[in-house]
Amino acid sequence: MNVKLSETITHVNTLMTLFIVAMHTTWPEESRLRPLLVLTNMAVPTFFFLSAFLYFKDWTPTWQCYKNKLCSRFYSLLIPYISYNVIFYLYYCVKIYLLHKTTAKVMPTDPVGAIICILSGIPDGVLWYVQDLMIFVVIAPLLGILIRHSKRWLIPILLGSVICPSLSYFNLFYWTPWLAVGAYCALYVQDVGKFVEPVRKRLSGNNLIGVVLLMSLVAVCMLVSMQENNAVLDYLCRIVLTVLLALFCCVWQKILPSWFVVRVSPLCFFIYCSHPAFADVAKAVIQPLMSEIPYQITYSVMLMSVLISVIISGMLLQRIPWLWSLLSEFRSKKTSIVR
Repeated sequence: MNVKLSETITHVNTLMTLFIVAMHTTWPEESRLRPLLVLTNMAVPTFFFLSAFLYFKDWTPTWQCYKNKLCSRFYSLLIPYISYNVIFYLYYCVKIYLLHKTTAKVMPTDPVGAIICILSGIPDGVLWYVQDLMIFVVIAPLLGILIRHSKRWLIPILLGSVICPSLSYFNLFYWTPWLAVGAYCALYVQDVGKFVEPVRKRLSGNNLIGVVLLMSLVAVCMLVSMQENNAVLDYLCRIVLTVLLALFCCVWQKILPSWFVVRVSPLCFFIYCSHPAFADVAKAVIQPLMSEIPYQITYSVMLMSVLISVIISGMLLQRIPWLWSLLSEFRSKKTSIVR
């Protein structure tokens, strides 16, 4: 992978992680935040695209490669999945049984029930994504062999994806278009590069096009937010937003300040997995105190509080190597991309 592409992926991963935090810091009774929810909905499909791309970038259709991928994902997915769910299980037990706070989650206290609860991912709900990735790792070679056999297989896969909006949001196959395109881009990276590079050269640094793309992004979010919940419309919106994001990356490969990405990108997996607890506390403490203040200010204060708290916590935990290795999925110190 070349340096430019690696930098772009790191910037995108960092921005999408921030989007996930922004998504989960909203509160459902405030309908005026819906445009923001529409915007941040591009994060999950982007993560699935990146995960498929990174899985297949050095993939070969051999048993040895398959075993290596399974082994590496055991450390990078399964161990953190269990670790975070144990931590969140303890968090909710303290909240429910010691502090007597109400919560929508039910934490069984019997040993068997607790183990089932943890393995099912109930405590840390955002890790449904990691669950899906673990399933993907097992069946990914089927997708890889199909697309590697012929580029044309991408077309019927995408056409067959018309049924995906009817599936559950948490179902791995709901995200088929992004997984398939990610696999295709990795397996035919040179061919894709021949198409993308002229586009990138033409758009690179063109601020006018960047502004147009940004306005288009805002327009899509505003228009979709004014419609009633519609599964097909929401699905199409995610496709459009991720395409606009890809074009935006052609204009500016570095879409966030470099100094910020250098500091935050190693924390991305930790931020993704741990932010629900910080958002939960912020909603319980800050929202009631600022209930009479305009919602934009309340939301901004909550979001900044969550981001600052989770980033500082991650930086402090980095000073405990064994614990940080457990929580950061044994990944590189330079970046932390879920894959």
